[in-house]
Amino acid sequence: MFGNEKARPVLLLHDMNGASWNCLKLAQEVSKWGFRVYVPNLFAGEGMTFGSSDVFAAARYMDKNSDWKVHSMHNAGLIVEDIACMTREISRRHGQQVIVIGNCLTGIHPLGVLDEACVSKVALCQPATPLTSLFQLLLGTGQGQGKRRSLGLSENEVNSALLALKASPRKKIAAFHYLNDPVAPIERLEALHTKLAAQGLAGKMKTYVLKPAAEPAQRWWTRHDTTTAKTGIAGPHSTIVNASSPEDLKWFRAHLKEFLLTP
Repeated sequence: MFGNEKARPVLLLHDMNGASWNCLKLAQEVSKWGFRVYVPNLFAGEGMTFGSSDVFAAARYMDKNSDWKVHSMHNAGLIVEDIACMTREISRRHGQQVIVIGNCLTGIHPLGVLDEACVSKVALCQPATPLTSLFQLLLGTGQGQGKRRSLGLSENEVNSALLALKASPRKKIAAFHYLNDPVAPIERLEALHTKLAAQGLAGKMKTYVLKPAAEPAQRWWTRHDTTTAKTGIAGPHSTIVNASSPEDLKWFRAHLKEFLLTP
């Protein structure tokens, strides 16, 4: 935990690398913006400690832990309920609503808990589930269109999030992404935008995208800028935790700070 224990609470979910030093450094920075930041170790069962970064150990953990459904298009697993329980406990301790931030592996999971009364805002950072296989990354083929646009949550979870957004003016979404991310296709966020627009809720999601200079911007993006990051096998991918350059990291974090501090 980072920050004043009486400050506004934030639940920061780590990416597939685990609760790495970069993730903990982000938590420390967010705490300086006036928040109490909680970072749970979601891979503790594999023996990974805070500060460690091991994507292979994480993969082994998820393979043997049925709470994670990282390849499913319509079921993220019981981990979503675990995260919901965390938000309720944090909210109980603070007596106020919680902001939830997800990254990569957990990038879409905050959407699954947005219907909780104790959750006010969620940030979706490069949501990567359902996961792209190593085979698809090495060949550069990417996922099929169905998985590229899949949110990896159940229909009930998505619909509940939409209903919660419609019912409460306090609930909002921010999304952070590289346009040329080979690991987390941006079509996933486009699909979410389409669902929001169909319900008259397009303005409830602020989307921040960095793109190659030659690529056109999309009208549904809230803010965009250019990046010099080249597309590789697995990057550019990470945004607010470990962006491809110091300039990109500064840009993503500035917009995260703006989103967190806006009422």
